Amino acid sequence: MASNHPKRSIIIDFSAEDARLLIYPIEREKTQPIVAGAFGIPILFDETAAQVGDRYQLDDEFARRFGVAMLNLLALSYPELKQDITASQAPKARD
Repeated sequence: MASNHPKRSIIIDFSAEDARLLIYPIEREKTQPIVAGAFGIPILFDETAAQVGDRYQLDDEFARRFGVAMLNLLALSYPELKQDITASQAPKARD
């Protein structure tokens, strides 16, 4: 299935003033100058996602752990956010 939707990257930010997360979908080519000088943190599917056949399953558990990782990364820059994060990185057992 072909898609005419442009490829986008996502920038996630935190606003301490009004305690909200901000998500910015940005056309991927516009992010290239920013990511060129940034430290990339890979999340490898073969280490973090369940595998079904030759495909990876980005299930609820993967999404939960991914979300917790994003919140913890934001908390490095915004320590006031850390006190509000009660989710843990510890994986739950998969069925």
